[in-house]
Amino acid sequence: MLRRDTSRRYTALFLLLILVLSCVAMVYSAQAFRDRIDAVRASDSDNAGWLISQLDVDHKSLALSIDRTLLFPTYPELAGTSTDLSVVRLRLDIFYSRVNTVIAALSRETISDDLRNRLVELDESRDALAAELDSLTEGDTAGLVRFAGSVQRAAPLVRDITTMALLHYVTQSDMVREAERSLLKRFWIQSLVLLFLMIASAVLAVKLWRELEDRTVKMQRALDTVSKVFEVSLSAVVISDMYGQILMANPAAASIFGVPADELKGEFIEEVMIPSDQRDSHRRMMAGHRRDGRPRSRGAGTAHLVLGGGVLEP
Repeated sequence: MLRRDTSRRYTALFLLLILVLSCVAMVYSAQAFRDRIDAVRASDSDNAGWLISQLDVDHKSLALSIDRTLLFPTYPELAGTSTDLSVVRLRLDIFYSRVNTVIAALSRETISDDLRNRLVELDESRDALAAELDSLTEGDTAGLVRFAGSVQRAAPLVRDITTMALLHYVTQSDMVREAERSLLKRFWIQSLVLLFLMIASAVLAVKLWRELEDRTVKMQRALDTVSKVFEVSLSAVVISDMYGQILMANPAAASIFGVPADELKGEFIEEVMIPSDQRDSHRRMMAGHRRDGRPRSRGAGTAHLVLGGGVLEP
């Protein structure tokens, strides 16, 4: 019986430990899942794909502004378009800033060496274009044509960087989605395991509660039986602690010793039951019992107590 109770206790502790660990794992997975969702949202808010695409758009806008400036004298229908270099400089400034933004955005990513080298080339090409435009003067059509050629030669580099960067972000998005699916799958598995453990723990708790309730009922019945026997016994029954202080006494003991049961409670056995000439021996016996826990009177037969000239046989 003791071994079965111990086994059940260990089983309950094991289930409780697994339940706690599962709860911790589920909380960790939920936190990781939330962090991943936040990262995806941040990525969407940055709109990296739009940013990279605008690099090519701004480069084409720069080339278009040069063409319009060169074609304005030949095609008067382009009235309203400036014939000086202000529009070209404005478009170059926009492209210049876009290159800075793209390089800063990609520097935070784990990109290939090829793309990183091309970004260095783009940075150098952009600076060269800015220096070349700054050297032009108004009305220098030949210089503007040469500048248009320089812008056109940079087009393949801009297109390659745009394509490679977009491919990088697409790959990153696929990896993020795959990680989300894996994390969500693990989260559901842990949730199901936790649910199973909770059900198993609940079943075990109900079973242990019923067994405890049954034992409580049995113990109460046994206690009631002992109490009845204690109350109706014709023999004096006195219960004391290890120091001989009386904890309980039945009516027969109160009648025999001539002291009400309520007054016996709290008194010491040696003061009520033990003759004065035997108290030293009784104290030694109680001291030995407290020291080694070995009973001194059990199995020794009937004890005779002589009180006031009479003989009592408890």
